[in-house]
Amino acid sequence: MKLWNKLSHSKPVQDYATVFQRQIEVDCLQRGIPSNLEGFRAKFRRNLVGHWKTEPESELLPVTEWKFFSNGTAVQLNSSIIIGSSEVNFCWRERGDLVIDMCKAGDEDENSNWFPIHYNFKQKNGLITLVQLPETPTFKFYLTTDYLFFQGGPA
Repeated sequence: MKLWNKLSHSKPVQDYATVFQRQIEVDCLQRGIPSNLEGFRAKFRRNLVGHWKTEPESELLPVTEWKFFSNGTAVQLNSSIIIGSSEVNFCWRERGDLVIDMCKAGDEDENSNWFPIHYNFKQKNGLITLVQLPETPTFKFYLTTDYLFFQGGPA
């Protein structure tokens, strides 16, 4: 009888799910993560300042991280169980709506070394991801071949 009384007063599972969802929303708000596509497009209309990371479905797949800093520098970190880790430094500058120019660090003096990165956002499995849009047939560079998720910012 006492056990039944305790069970009948327990909270339904959906209440816990609602609380968990609210905690996620508060965490996103504190980390500066927009809640919808339009929020991402507004926040990152002119630059990608912040920390971005792929989330592969297997530990064997490589992870790519991008950290864009407000001073016009960026770093690409690649890590893999199989091939180890690498780090490449870049410079970036604003170019237009949803477009930045990038070049490898040390090459920023020569204008021909800069290349455009066109980007946008889409929803995948309920999460918003950064996607890169190839500009021309002479397209030079991919940020990553996987989806980048915003981790918070600034980097």
